[in-house]
Amino acid sequence: LQSAGFSNNDISVLFPNKEGTKDFAHEHNTKAPEGAVAGAGTGGILGGTVGLLAGLGALALEGTLGGRMAEQMHFQAGHRAGSSEIRSWERSLPVLARDLLEAGLDSVEVVLEHALPLSSKRLDVLLAGRHPTTRQPSYVVVELKQWSAATAWEQDPQLVLIEGYGHHPQVHPVVQVRDYCQYLIDFTRWLHDQPEVVVGAAYLHNATSERAVSDLFDQPQDRQGRLFTGARRGDWLDFLREHLDSAVAGAPYADQLLSSACSPSPPTRC
Repeated sequence: LQSAGFSNNDISVLFPNKEGTKDFAHEHNTKAPEGAVAGAGTGGILGGTVGLLAGLGALALEGTLGGRMAEQMHFQAGHRAGSSEIRSWERSLPVLARDLLEAGLDSVEVVLEHALPLSSKRLDVLLAGRHPTTRQPSYVVVELKQWSAATAWEQDPQLVLIEGYGHHPQVHPVVQVRDYCQYLIDFTRWLHDQPEVVVGAAYLHNATSERAVSDLFDQPQDRQGRLFTGARRGDWLDFLREHLDSAVAGAPYADQLLSSACSPSPPTRC
């Protein structure tokens, strides 16, 4: 990134807390099972302002983004990323960088692959900043999906069928991101008294035809589970602006969350 012209102020690395317990369970979703980090604790493999994501976009054009991300994950979490996970980074992160820059949110703090406490689960992206209206901390959990088409599974409204996955239903992205938000709140002491500061959204950036994913909108949405598509990218940009102040640096708010004690409910020792 430095050789590409980015200053040290635009680059930071967040090291995960390796004191978390071992958890080898894999989540059944669009990432390959080997994409789960076991025992990574809390933190992310990369963090910084949107300038970092812009740098990642440049690396994607060079064809080195996946390799750089995989190196960071192996170095910080002791985990080797699978090929499907690397492809996901290469195809989704440059899109997110473009959207954040177009929304004017270049001061928002971006944490990639944030590991949830006491779990193998990771958030694709955690955006941290200040809410433009309430002036309170604001955290946006983002689940990135490359799906261009999907249909509801008739046997369970919380599952969907994806083209290319055969008859292997996947968790509905709204359900998935809502569960992530709730887990983050439940296990982060900083958030226990202010759960309203966390919102979640699934972003199907390749879904440029809303008809191809229309079934997914039958799933009820709420603050912690919103659904956006490439077909209505303007709505997605408005959502980001509604929850993140473009004039305020997000780093202090990210620090508050990432440095919070782990305090699961009901209380147990972390």
